[in-house]
Amino acid sequence: MERYRVLQWCLVVAHLEPDSPRLAYYVSRWRVPEKIASALANGTFDEIVKGCRSIDLRHLPAAAAALEEWEKYRAPSKPAAEIILKQTQKTRLQA
Repeated sequence: MERYRVLQWCLVVAHLEPDSPRLAYYVSRWRVPEKIASALANGTFDEIVKGCRSIDLRHLPAAAAALEEWEKYRAPSKPAAEIILKQTQKTRLQA
């Protein structure tokens, strides 16, 4: 159901086709799952997507990939200081 909602949102709000190569980028960078959750919580989701055309279920894997990209994007990365420290130590060892 979540994948279908992502496709609905992208069609209606962003005017992105389900097979767009920009789908994963849009979903992850514009925090679409969070926006959908907010719309569901405040009862506006159905109103937002009410004009959505039917979606071919063969596009669900694209939505799943977009959600995976969102999970990767929102995962905390290593702090920059830790990365710089490791690079500095590596440079010292090479000297």
